[in-house]
Amino acid sequence: MPMTALGISGVHEARGAVNSLSLTDLTALRISSAPDAGRTGTATLAPIALPAGAALGVHSTDLPREYELSIQAPGAELRADVAGRLTLDVAGSPPRQVDFAVPEPIALRAGREGVDMDVTLPAVPAKPFVPQLSARDLSLFRIDEFNEGGRMLVRRVSTIISGTLFFESLGDRGRRIRPGEALEFERSSGEIRELRLGDREIRVRYHGRVRGMSTGSGEGRRSLMPTYLEWLRARHGLTLLWGSALYAFGLVAAGLRWWGIRV
Repeated sequence: MPMTALGISGVHEARGAVNSLSLTDLTALRISSAPDAGRTGTATLAPIALPAGAALGVHSTDLPREYELSIQAPGAELRADVAGRLTLDVAGSPPRQVDFAVPEPIALRAGREGVDMDVTLPAVPAKPFVPQLSARDLSLFRIDEFNEGGRMLVRRVSTIISGTLFFESLGDRGRRIRPGEALEFERSSGEIRELRLGDREIRVRYHGRVRGMSTGSGEGRRSLMPTYLEWLRARHGLTLLWGSALYAFGLVAAGLRWWGIRV
């Protein structure tokens, strides 16, 4: 994935030396294009292979084509290949401009708490992520922290701009999700069939089995899980209708007989 800027923090170790600049024992690094009329500097992020159970967070920022990635996978290997004229800003050292005549690799290893990256892309890639990515415990919110009166307040905020839920068990019945509507799962397991980046948004298509799906917060929380009656109606609509009618007729007939009225 070519990038015009890459910032990374939470690094445990790095390997390699770039133009006599040691990259050992660093904790944070930022690479960005340096102004140059002749050569445009780029950093290309190599594919990242995550182990099972790794937590991945992706969200867009207020700037076009800028995204933040959080990877909770201690020890994960990362590599960026740098080329052209770039500005390197290493924690504990002054920024410096370096011209890479040929691409050079920078290898990094995630620390115990994982790594956080912010990336700026020259253009939005068509398919930045592997299709059909197995995923569980899907979350569609962010954590906001702010100080009010000397107290640190933390709140969960929905990141949904728009969307649609399709219930396969109800014959693919759809339900629209309003902007900012909270959507939470007690448990989810399935696959991400599409994860596409936009200029200021991220599009996700997820298919899976969920439990404890709900919307709202506090006392206004309500379940979105289909009821057993809805499932029966979707699977056995006509049969259920006639069965309910016959059952109701039987109740009425039994009541009339109890009152001594013949039917």
